[in-house]
Amino acid sequence: MYIQNEPLGQYAEDPTIGSVDGLSMAVAVPIGVGIAIGEVLEVILIVLSAIAAAYLLIQAYEAAQSRGFGVALATRLLSAGLGRLLSGARRLVDVIRRLIERARRLLNPRPECALAIADMARVLAEIEQTIAELAAESQSPVPRVPELRRLMDLLKQRASAARGPVQNLLQACGPTT
Repeated sequence: MYIQNEPLGQYAEDPTIGSVDGLSMAVAVPIGVGIAIGEVLEVILIVLSAIAAAYLLIQAYEAAQSRGFGVALATRLLSAGLGRLLSGARRLVDVIRRLIERARRLLNPRPECALAIADMARVLAEIEQTIAELAAESQSPVPRVPELRRLMDLLKQRASAARGPVQNLLQACGPTT
C-alpha cells in the first residue's frame, strides 16, 4: 500500500503495511517533476546572482588596488563574496545529487533513464570540479583576478547548462503517460 509521505507528491510505502518478516513490498518513488526543476532553477539563479556579486567585488578590489588604499578591506569583502558563491554552488551540488539519488531509486527504470542519470552525474562531476578549483583559488592570500574570473565564468556556464540535463532526467525518469 502506498501513502503520500510528503506534501510535494513523493510517495513511499508505509513500512508497517504489507511487510512479511520485515521485508517490505517495492517502493514507488516518482520524481516530483515540478518541484525538482523549480528547486534546481532556484539554486542556479542563486549561484548566478552570487557570481554577479563576486564580479562587482572584483571590480571594487581592482579599483582599490589602482588607488592604493582600501585593498585589505576589498580583499576581505571579495573573500566573503566568494564564500557566499561557494555556499550557493555547494547547495546546487546537493540539489542535483538528491535528484540523481531519487532517480536511481526507481524500480525498473527505462533505458533512457539510465542514460539521463549518467549524463546528470557527468554534469555534477564537472560542477564539483569547478567548485573545488574555485574554493582552492579563493584561499589565496592575494586574489588572482584572471583565474577567479575564468573559474566563475566556467561555473556560470556549467550551472546554466545543467538545466538541460535536469529536464532530460526528469522526462526520462518521470512517470510515463
